[in-house]
Amino acid sequence: MNTDERSHVISQTFKSTEPGDLKDQLRTASDRLMATLDELVELETAKRSIPPGSEEFVHLAKRIEGLAQAALIHTQRQAELAEDTHQVAGTAAEVGQTIEEIPARAMEIILSEWRAAERQLQAAEPGSPAAMLANADVRRLRDEYRRAQVVAEADTGA
Repeated sequence: MNTDERSHVISQTFKSTEPGDLKDQLRTASDRLMATLDELVELETAKRSIPPGSEEFVHLAKRIEGLAQAALIHTQRQAELAEDTHQVAGTAAEVGQTIEEIPARAMEIILSEWRAAERQLQAAEPGSPAAMLANADVRRLRDEYRRAQVVAEADTGA
């Protein structure tokens, strides 16, 4: 993926799906990176048990490459957010929360983003970096929605 393609994917991914609050953006960026890294480990583990000359090996290698590019995009976004947070907050003491302590987002927001990611995945060329990002977002948002459901059920005593 060249620099122009990467910039386009970054702008399309983050403009349309990130909420406005900086804390939410930090949490989302971190969740995206962790989901992408989890998928990378899963695929690389699978690839290790496949004969290197097979079509399946080549297919997995290409998927892994796309996810690695997505991970780079996520780390670049996190660096931008780190700078933004530092400029806005000034010191770590002023931020007040770690990413882990930032509360989960509302289920309706997660669901809306999940639907948008599904549409992006359907519209993307299979195997493209945009498809890899959309696929990672679909998985991350599905998991985030499930976690939010568990929290909501615990809060209501269901």
